[in-house]
Amino acid sequence: MATLRTPETTVNIESLPDSRFRYHITGDGFKETSFESFYGAKVAQALLDMGGPTRLISELTREEGPSGLQLGLKYYTLSFLPDEEFVGKRLLDFGCGCGASTFALSRIFPQTHILGLDRLEDCIEVCNLKKEQLGLDRVSFVASGSDDQLPSVLGHIDYCILCGVYEHLLPPERHSLLHAIWDRLPSGGVLFVAQTPNRYSPIGTHVTRIPLVNFLPDTLAFYVGHWAMKKNYGIDADWERLLRGGFRGGTAHEIEQILNETGDKPDFLPATRLGIGDSIDIWDVTKDSSSLGALKTFAVEFCRVFKTLTGKTIDPYINLAVRKI
Repeated sequence: MATLRTPETTVNIESLPDSRFRYHITGDGFKETSFESFYGAKVAQALLDMGGPTRLISELTREEGPSGLQLGLKYYTLSFLPDEEFVGKRLLDFGCGCGASTFALSRIFPQTHILGLDRLEDCIEVCNLKKEQLGLDRVSFVASGSDDQLPSVLGHIDYCILCGVYEHLLPPERHSLLHAIWDRLPSGGVLFVAQTPNRYSPIGTHVTRIPLVNFLPDTLAFYVGHWAMKKNYGIDADWERLLRGGFRGGTAHEIEQILNETGDKPDFLPATRLGIGDSIDIWDVTKDSSSLGALKTFAVEFCRVFKTLTGKTIDPYINLAVRKI
């Protein structure tokens, strides 16, 4: 049993027979929490140092929980392509953070090299601790050191995924980074953009959760977003901070326009596998079971009815795959 302490909590980590670990976290004024994880005390201490017990719980349960990233990433990729297409290939996980998405992808694709890239050195340090814990040679990590450029040491990549990342890029970065990724992909390579809030969805699910806020012009949207961030989080956010937080989301049309600037034609692949028929289905099967569960179920049905009546898809999140021709 390993015991780690922070000013507000005690973290007990018990080794289990199957090389996993059981966490039990307690503390004054802290909701008692238990879960299992692949990762032991070294990883836990690094995450506690980064963001305390909240960061620790979020990172580990997001990667391994039953409705977490592994479930989502399965549908964000295999709804579009069969798993045999990934065998022996190199998949870039752009904006990998502390590696939750990277290691989830490694479990979905056991014969694929997964390369995690992030601009924060401390996140890459946590990733390498996880890699050491699991002993995975087919996973590697690189620190980019830049908000708008790819490092030269990436090497060859066949696929790239941005999961919950695109919305956090500022407008100039979206152009420069998508161009750089698209140029790096070979003919036949695929770019996946997943879990990105739809800029024009009437149902706000990101940052402010205020319906219709993205239909406001920038000046009015800023005042609403600034008020919401101040009220809910105590953050005095300027416009760039709101955009960096994902306030405006993105659209498939915007991504298509940026990729068309490169001169290589993007081919948007249909989501027709794993019982999926469109991006609304992807959102439906991957949505979490939060306190907003009933509202999300209603939103799914609203999106389906709206598509039936108008032929237009307005689901809250963009999940797409684009092949380079």
